[in-house]
Amino acid sequence: MNWTRRRNGKRPPVRIIQVFTEGKVTEPEYLDALKADPALGHGEEVRITCPSSHRGMQPLPLVQAAVKYRNEANPAEYDEIWCLFDVEAPRAHPNLLQAVRLADGNDIRCAVSNPCFELWLLLHHQEHHSHISTQETRRLLTAASGRAGKGIDTQWYREHRDQAGQRARDLRDEHTRNGTRFPMDNPSSQMDLFITAVEGDLTLKPESP
Repeated sequence: MNWTRRRNGKRPPVRIIQVFTEGKVTEPEYLDALKADPALGHGEEVRITCPSSHRGMQPLPLVQAAVKYRNEANPAEYDEIWCLFDVEAPRAHPNLLQAVRLADGNDIRCAVSNPCFELWLLLHHQEHHSHISTQETRRLLTAASGRAGKGIDTQWYREHRDQAGQRARDLRDEHTRNGTRFPMDNPSSQMDLFITAVEGDLTLKPESP
């Protein structure tokens, strides 16, 4: 990780987080809201970059694109690389374990939502503990938020982010107690770990399957 090299001189330190996301609309919109949030970064300048050319890929090709970027990029161009992707249900994406293990072997972090990113958004509104499909997650989110389609109320989600993070941690604890491991850990989301990294805790890393 390279962000300490930017501490020299009087300019505020800059930390660059390069994000590869499966989602084409909702996840990038959420990331754009994070970029504008002055509460994140603990006084450091945090830049979140998200290349549009890799959006919409399934998990393994997405991670492969992130590995290619890591191998070819100047180390000064980033401090952390993250991949955000879904499991999906009832039919899961193929090669999920391979994707996560490839990322782990190349110092790339993953924030996986099971079944989908919308579960992370739903956790801002309410708890959810039972197995759920992608379609049902989106239906519950629409009902809870009162908003149809892909657009999100970024200010509202900013204000309720801590609640969502606690609910995500509670779900992981529940799966740990039950011995349920990825990719069978439906419902779950590691987006709170991504938020923690953006906030400045670089020591926290998702457990590899």
